[in-house]
Amino acid sequence: MTVLDVKYAGVTPDVLEENGTIKGYASLFGMKDQGGDVVMPGAFAASLATGRHIAMLWQHDPAQPIGKWTVVREDEKGLYIEGKLSLKTQRGLEAYEMLKDGIIRGLSIGYRVEKSKRTAAGRELWKMALWEVSLVTFPMQAEAGVGDVKGEDSNFAIFKRNVEKFARDAGFSAVEAKAAAAGAVTGLSGARDAADKPSAYDIAEMIRQIATN
Repeated sequence: MTVLDVKYAGVTPDVLEENGTIKGYASLFGMKDQGGDVVMPGAFAASLATGRHIAMLWQHDPAQPIGKWTVVREDEKGLYIEGKLSLKTQRGLEAYEMLKDGIIRGLSIGYRVEKSKRTAAGRELWKMALWEVSLVTFPMQAEAGVGDVKGEDSNFAIFKRNVEKFARDAGFSAVEAKAAAAGAVTGLSGARDAADKPSAYDIAEMIRQIATN
């Protein structure tokens, strides 16, 4: 299981066509977000060069793909994307209608930081591994287009919600699932404070132990 950071760009898509095609920017270079991070030009270049599939998700939920990104590239402005919502699916059609009505206003990327630099003003992100781009409700870069979820609190909230869902799907009661999720967040928080960050295997094993005890 890969645990991703998320960062909202929060820019409404430049184009929303009747067939579900959307175009815009998922991240803007040189723009400080509300968490104090600045994505630097070229930050996604190495990741995009791998040819990795970039998923189109609903609110960063891997269980809810809503379409397909057909163009993901950098330009002088930022991370430009084009894609098509799957209008024959319920969630894809709902996303389309909410974009059209202005309820959903931005994009958010799911990524891992591979190289960064701390400055007096915040943090510069120089190399990022991009995994997914989601349609989201709340922005962190007010100027970015259909972007970027960011912050430790939001990461833990997403992680806790996914663990709780995993436990419920495994047959545990709501009370047991909430307890497992709370325990997983406590364990992950402690691991992040340690000298070495946990691997994906360590986190998956921790979830399994909490859910089965």
